[in-house]
Amino acid sequence: MKISFHTGLLDDLGVDEAVRTILDAGYDEVELNAETLPWSRRHVSPSTSAEQRRRLAATGAVCSVCAHYEGLSSRDPQLRRMAVEVAISRWTVARACPSSKG
Repeated sequence: MKISFHTGLLDDLGVDEAVRTILDAGYDEVELNAETLPWSRRHVSPSTSAEQRRRLAATGAVCSVCAHYEGLSSRDPQLRRMAVEVAISRWTVARACPSSKG
């Protein structure tokens, strides 16, 4: 099992520093905050640059991008499909994760 930490609790730091802080604290992986919360600003968004996404992916530690508000849970199949397309094209920063099936 791997233990991760959500960057939303470190919103006073930039995303690179938040990731470094989490890994330096001993966590295995990082969840990137991609939503504006009442207590936190987002660290990444669909407009995050390709260069920034590459830097984050290069850490090998990004396990998820938390973006619940993007329509991924919409009851409307068309909105869900569009949200998935955005997720695949603009949110992908994590490394390929091995299947847990074996």
